[in-house]
Formats: sequence, C-alpha cells, structure tokens
Amino acid sequence: MSFNVRLFDLYNWSDNKSTRNKILDFIKETDANVLCMQEFFNSNDKHYFNTLDTLLKVQKARNVHDVYSAMMHDGLNQFGIATMSAESIGKRGIINLDSAGHNMAIYTDLQIQGETLRVMNLHLASIHLSEMEDDIESHLEENDQEKQLNDAKLLWKRLVGGFKNRAYQADVIRAAIDSSPHKVIVCGDFNDTPGSYAYHTIRGNMNDAFIERGKGAGTTYLGLFPTLRIDFILCDPSIEIHSFTTEGIRLSDHRPLVAEIGL
Repeated sequence: MSFNVRLFDLYNWSDNKSTRNKILDFIKETDANVLCMQEFFNSNDKHYFNTLDTLLKVQKARNVHDVYSAMMHDGLNQFGIATMSAESIGKRGIINLDSAGHNMAIYTDLQIQGETLRVMNLHLASIHLSEMEDDIESHLEENDQEKQLNDAKLLWKRLVGGFKNRAYQADVIRAAIDSSPHKVIVCGDFNDTPGSYAYHTIRGNMNDAFIERGKGAGTTYLGLFPTLRIDFILCDPSIEIHSFTTEGIRLSDHRPLVAEIGL
C-alpha cells in the first residue's frame, strides 16, 4: 500500500478528531506486507502521539525504514517518509533530491524468498495547492474577479516552479532506478499527473498498477480539484500485478493505493 497520510491529520484539517484513529484502523484492516507512507509524522512528545509504536502493534509490517526531513521540539516531533515491511530489510538508503522543502525519496531492499526487491518511496515537489484552496474557493463564491486574477497568477507561478523542481527530481530518480542492482517497485505521491514529464521519466518501461488492473478514473487527490491521479505504484516489467484498487476512503487529501503483486 502507498498512502500520503497527511501527518495523520495532526492539525485537524478534517475538523474531526477521530481521523487519526480511523487512518490507523484502516492500515490495521488492510495489513499490507509493504506499507509506503508519505507525509509521515511520529512523536515522542507526550502532548502528541507515537504513530510508529502504534503501527508496530497493529500490523504485520514491523520492519521499519523511516527518514525525517524536519524535526521540532528538540527532535521529539518528526516529519518525513516511512516504509514498513513484513519482509526483512537489507540495504536502505536516501535518494538525494537536493531540493528545498520536504521532498524525499528513499529506497528499501526487501528480502523475499531468496530474492531482493528494491522499493522506492517518493514524495516529489508540491505546489502547496492546499494552502491556496480556501482563498480560491472564497474568491469564486464572492465573484471577486480581481482576486481571482491574482489567484490565477500565483497558481501559474507555483505550477511553473513545481514542474521545474519535479523534472529535476524525476531525472535523479530515473538514474537511481537504472543503476539499481535489483528489480524496482516505485510507490508514492508524485504531485504530478500521468501526462507529465516527471511521470513518464520515472515510469520508463515500468508497469503502472492502475493501468494494468485499476478501474474508473483512478483519482487519488481529494482537494479543490478532485480529478487528479498523482499517486502511483509502478513495477518492474517482470513483476506480475494481480490486483489494484484506489481505496474510497476520505481520511487524508489523498486516497491510498493497494496492489497485490507476485514475483
């Protein structure tokens, strides 16, 4: 499963204090062998919650590769990316995207029945559309054309910057895939669509699990423009994709993706 968990609703964006527990319940019920999470949050601060300890108790994926791009309150609160696996973990590493913000890419080698499989967990550059959504929505409702024009200019500026950042990141990730000594599965939030340079560069000749086994539009983003497929599971051509679902839950601003694969 690949899931941008939006910090487990740390800041109560959903206006529902039970959202965090519902996310954890969903992960428990799914009980995936491999779980890739973006916008992961963990805390050792008594005022927050230790997500990692809870996850280790409720699912079979108990081997952890977590990396954090930001820490707060003397390192007690951690923000980053995490891959958890029921299979044993061998080599692990960071793919250096060399960019501002909290964009991250990690790889985790899993030992499965004598074979090594490299899982890459990605979170590419965002344009932070969610920060603009309330303003855009209110300006549309007010029919304030001057503010709508300013919104459009800011959105265009962010789009251009995001495309450039993701293009560079995609080239770095493509090089990491090409140099991998093992078969690769890519999971993550690309913040870009199937028509983008980033998607085509990273995908290469890999199989897109949604295209192979998915149904419907496959929308994964649930923000102001909820028609976008920006989260993906891509597999080496030799890996069989048996099933794929874009889960219907609305607990984050992204839907989780679940695929069943076979070597």
